[in-house]
Amino acid sequence: NVVQFRLLGLVPGQAILRGAWRRDLDQPELASLRRNSSRPLSPNTIAVAFEAPRVSLFGREGRFVNLQLGPPSSVGLDVTYLDERVRICRGAGSGVP
Repeated sequence: NVVQFRLLGLVPGQAILRGAWRRDLDQPELASLRRNSSRPLSPNTIAVAFEAPRVSLFGREGRFVNLQLGPPSSVGLDVTYLDERVRICRGAGSGVP
């Protein structure tokens, strides 16, 4: 995930959150997601492990500023729709019905 911006309308920058997904959830992971979910999970539930978020200024490499903001994280996502162009997911532990 990449969000590009201009700080104060002048300085180009971006927020970067890299992640890797996997579909082969083991039973303890799936049970934990089900306990934290307010709705049944579909068979399309995946796990995503995100690296620590980064913010860089002055280009993708962050020539002058490249900051790590926060720790790595992992989440479960329930894929509710998927085609060649669009993927719609919601957090597997979310309270959204």
